[in-house]
Amino acid sequence: MSTQRDDVHFQWTQAIHRDLANLRDNHLAHIGEDLNNLKRDVSELKSDVEELKSLKDEALSILRRYSGRIVLGILIGIGAATGTPLAMEMV
Repeated sequence: MSTQRDDVHFQWTQAIHRDLANLRDNHLAHIGEDLNNLKRDVSELKSDVEELKSLKDEALSILRRYSGRIVLGILIGIGAATGTPLAMEMV
């Protein structure tokens, strides 16, 4: 009788072992899928960041190229707005 009881326990142990192995394998498979998804997302983010960097570099290049003209235009505008009335008062 104790042999039958031991056989039952052994079968339960084997069933639990199979279930745990199945859970482990499924868990590892999901982790692998998640890692692949993360790798894909990171690569997409890297390409987006590279596009933004190139846009920023282009904007800075344009700003550097025209910054002198922009400042000169602002100064001329201020000078025209304040200098013309002052010049007219002197006349």
